[in-house]
This record gives sequence, C-alpha cells and structure tokens, in this order.
Amino acid sequence: MTSGRLAYFIQSPLYAGASKVSNDSVWPCLGVLALATQVKLKTNWKVKVFDGDITGMKNLQTAIETERPDVVALSVLTNSYMPSLELSKTAKSVNAVTLFGNDHAALWADRIMTKQSSLVDFISTSEFGELSIPQFCNFLDGNISAEDVPGLIYRNKQGDIKKSAAPENRVKGKDGMDQLGIPDRTLLSSEDWASYRENYEEAYGHLHDNVITGVSTMNRARGCARKNARCIYCGIADLTLRQSSPKMFWEDVRAAKRDVNANVMHEVFDSLSSAPGWLRMVVNCKPKDCEDVDFFVYSQAKDITPKSVNLLKRLGCVVINIGMDSGDTRMLKILKGNKDSLDQNMRAACLLRDAGMKIYASFVLGAPSETHESLANTVKFAKWLVDNDCAAGIEAQPLVPMVNSQIGQFLANPKTALRYEGLTINNLEKFYDLHYRWIEEDYIYSPELTKAYHDVCSTVTYDEMITSSYEMASYAQQRNISTGHVGMTQEMSG
Repeated sequence: MTSGRLAYFIQSPLYAGASKVSNDSVWPCLGVLALATQVKLKTNWKVKVFDGDITGMKNLQTAIETERPDVVALSVLTNSYMPSLELSKTAKSVNAVTLFGNDHAALWADRIMTKQSSLVDFISTSEFGELSIPQFCNFLDGNISAEDVPGLIYRNKQGDIKKSAAPENRVKGKDGMDQLGIPDRTLLSSEDWASYRENYEEAYGHLHDNVITGVSTMNRARGCARKNARCIYCGIADLTLRQSSPKMFWEDVRAAKRDVNANVMHEVFDSLSSAPGWLRMVVNCKPKDCEDVDFFVYSQAKDITPKSVNLLKRLGCVVINIGMDSGDTRMLKILKGNKDSLDQNMRAACLLRDAGMKIYASFVLGAPSETHESLANTVKFAKWLVDNDCAAGIEAQPLVPMVNSQIGQFLANPKTALRYEGLTINNLEKFYDLHYRWIEEDYIYSPELTKAYHDVCSTVTYDEMITSSYEMASYAQQRNISTGHVGMTQEMSG
C-alpha cells in the first residue's frame, strides 16, 4: 500500500447568501471528522479536516494550492453545492482526485456526474461512509477495484457512469453503531474548537450554570420513529433506528472532554425521544465523571411526557431542539400526522420549561393548504413561546421541496401532486415548468426554487412567509433569543 498520500476532508461552506440559523458555525463538522478518523485508523493515508464556514473559501483554496493533496473529499449540501464546485476547480488545478458525499451529492449523483465531468471524479452514496471511505482509499492505492467500494459512483474506462454493485456496509446488531468508533476530534485545529465555543457562548451561553470550556458534536444513534409516516418535508434517506451501546455513548463523551475540553455535547440523533428505552439505559449508565456535561439534543413534541422529561433532565439536557413546525393544529396534522397538535406543542414546551430546559423551536411555513389564518397562528405561537420563557431559539423558513421528500416528489411527479388532497396549484403550466427544470438540473438555487414552488402551490405568498419569518425573529431578538438570519435569501442579505 502506498504511504504518505494526503486526503483533505472538507465540510463545504454555505454560499454567501444562504439562510442561516443560530446553530450554523456553532457545532463541529462531525461527518468529515468521522470519515477522516477511519481513514487515519485503517489506511496509511495522511488526513486533514476543515470546516469551510470556519476556515473560509480563500483559506481553503490557498491550503489546497499549497499542500496539493492527493484527494479532496467534500461534504455537499444543496446550500453548499456551488462553493463545492469552486473548491473542486482548485483541487483539479493541482491534479487532486475529487470525491463528493452527503445528501445533495447522493441524491443528485447521476446529474452531477453528467454535468460536472471535469470537476467531480467520484460520488459516495453510502449511508455509512465511515465504513466505505477507507475502501475508497484502498481503491486509489490500487488494492481493490471501484466495484469493490460500496455506494461509489464512478466512470469506467469508456466514460460511462456506473454505481458499484458491492453490498452496502451496514451496522449490525443491537449496538451496531459501536462499529463506527469514536471520532478523532484532534483532527480539527485548536482555533476551530475555540471558534465553536465562542459561537456557542454567544448564542446559548446564558442558559448554562457552569463555565463552558468547550463544545462538541456526537452521534451515537440514528433514525426516527416516524419511519413509516414521515413528515411531509423530510428528506432523510434512511430513518431506520440504530444505536450504540450506552458504554460507547459515554466513552464518546469522555473522549470529547479529554481531547477538546468539551462540557457541552450536541447529540445529533434525529430524535432522542424516538428511543425511550435506549435513552433510559444511557441515563442509568451515566458515569460520575460525566456529571458536569450538559446536552443539546433533538426530540419531538408528541413524545414529551413527564417520564421523558425526567430522563432528559437526568441526562443533563439544557436545550431541546424540536420541530414545532406550526402553531395551527390542522397544519400540524398535514405536516407531521394525526398525533401532533398545537395543544401537544404547548404542553411539551411547558413541561420542559418547568424542568429547567428550553426549546430551540423550528417552524416550516407554506405546506399544502397553508392559509393566512394558519400562518398567523404560527406567528402567534412563536411569540407565545417567547412570552412564556420557553424558547432558547426560534427558526422559521418557507418549506423547501427537497427532492426525496413527499413534497419534493410532487415536483418530480406532477400527476401525484394533482391527486393530493389539499395541494393548491395556482398555475398548472408553471408547475409543469418546475417539474421539467427539476429533472434536468444538478442544482437549483434553493431560495429561487422555494419561491417558485410557493408561487404556484401556496395560498400564502412567499413574500408573506418571509415577512412572518422576520416578525418571529424580530420578536425573539428583542428578548435576546437566538434566531440566526431567519428567512434570508441572497438578495435580501446582499
């Protein structure tokens, strides 16, 4: 095996005008850290990790031009796709191999490989890249073929786009995510860790009793209990519930304390409340040396009960990130299902507040059959959260029709949309125009697509939703509650 080759792992920066929430640049880029860790452990390659939003585009380009890495691997979301292509141009200028991964790259892989043949060499669509990326490096070293790398999109010698037939790596067994190991957080610079801590303190520091010595991200479980009845906007490919052992959970926390002095952890499991039995085991195994660690976690309002609140409190949770989505019961049932309601949202907020925890509440505006009344109810509820001392943060955005969500499938298949009860189509010709653009492009500028979608599919206009977003943000900001730049588009922020 060739030794000493260098791979860059970069979380691509968002484009300059992307909508930003108060969690942007607060939490470490766990995905690329996890991938780089496994390459470091399982191959002879050297690795470096960068958070594009912290490092900045110019500094990234300078680093690539100076060190001339053999591989530049980019974590690509829709709002970071264009910056990813810019970094690819720089990478190709030094003859580096380019590898794209993450949601946007995986979902649009064939189109990207077709349209960006000079910039993108490979795309990883693997659900567990931690297991497949070391194999990719072995392929580049000539030890295996591209066909042996699970989830790899590549071009054969004739230039045809192919996908590896190798079976997907899967975590197996009760504690399957133990197989993914613990990320080496020292692969990010001390300056990056200082930035995360400072950004977190600015947004949430006032919520903590202890001095914040560092913050980190962790992921010891994945999936969601809504797997068979997912939210209408959800674009996550695989919602199967998987977890690590409670022992590994706390070993990860200990590693973060040891390596980067973190005493605030963000567990990015899509919904901690989806696995109450696992949460109970984790809490019951909490070691003495982790009593001083606070947590920021995801949960769901419908799962918040006195029992679950007790578990969250015992874990050490300070902030609970909940997709409140709407302040209107009718809209909540459209967005999430029959078990969700405004009453349940309010009850969850009060239970958490009374236990000393605050909510980071996110809202989705403009789902099918949204009306001026339901939008007004959402604004009213967001203000209620603020007035009743329930909110750590408020985020509101017009619904984005992600390609693999139910709402995105309406654009992919207009006939399905026409059969959907409650979906308003104001201009059928424009709706079909959106469909044809959707199926041809490797990227559609998110605010432009979102605005076009709402212009033809919503009773409430896009501009009215943006105005409501700003109203919620302004109300929260007046009380020093975090919001980020809610509802911003490139034109508005310019």
